[in-house]
Formats: sequence, C-alpha cells, structure tokens
Amino acid sequence: MFRCLPMGAGYHAQVPIFTSFGKNGDSASALKCKGKKKKTVVVPAGKFNCFKVLLPMPVNQNFWFSDDEHRYPVKIDANGVVMPLVKVERLKAGEVRKYAGR
Repeated sequence: MFRCLPMGAGYHAQVPIFTSFGKNGDSASALKCKGKKKKTVVVPAGKFNCFKVLLPMPVNQNFWFSDDEHRYPVKIDANGVVMPLVKVERLKAGEVRKYAGR
C-alpha cells in the first residue's frame, strides 16, 4: 500500500490500520507516515534513487522506495533489523517458481 502513496519531501499522511496489539486486544489505529527527501541507496540488487518514508513512534520504521514507476521496496529498517532488496526478477505469465528456506 505504501508504494501507491504520492511520496515526496514533506509528504505526510495518516494510514488507517487494524492491529492485534491494542489495549483491549484488537483495535483500529492510524499510522503516521512522513516523506523525507530523496536519497541514493545501494543494496545487493543495485543502486536506486529512493524516497524515504518514516513511520514514527511507536512503530519507528524507515522504508526506502525506488523513485520510478515500480516503486520497489529497496530497503527497510525496522528497529535496527535492516532488510535490503537483494534481487528483482519477473516471472513469465504462467511460470511457477518454488522457493525454499535457507
């Protein structure tokens, strides 16, 4: 869903979500997201010009999405756990790919 937002420096939005960690169990809430300026990010999949999107406290996560028509999730930093984009590949129509854990 974040890939569809009109990102850019100074962009702000509140995104409604449903969580299972509310005071009484399940609850509706809103995540605030803030667009930061563009930055070049280098990951194993290559070099990308990216928009940085910050989800402030209590989530405290940063996302970098490519500044192109694909809006690839290039890098995610979730409270110190960093997940870089390793590979981009496209399957042909009808092609099946099996994935195995490490």
